Amino acid sequence: MKYAISRSINGISLNGQEFLLTAKGDIMTFANETLAKSFAGKIATGSHDADVDLEKFGINICQIDDDGNYTLL
Repeated sequence: MKYAISRSINGISLNGQEFLLTAKGDIMTFANETLAKSFAGKIATGSHDADVDLEKFGINICQIDDDGNYTLL
């Protein structure tokens, strides 16, 4: 399993997710949920804090399986 950072398109969860991408345009993935939350916390607040309330910023952490399917955590 891999983890990724996403947000709802136009802030509406029914619209699906858009993901943080690498410079090459691939979905940026992390080895575990803690690393993804820490990176997302840095984006949201400027601090590597895995305890940031990411929902407050409209940020989601997703678990991605080997087939590319994702589940919001």
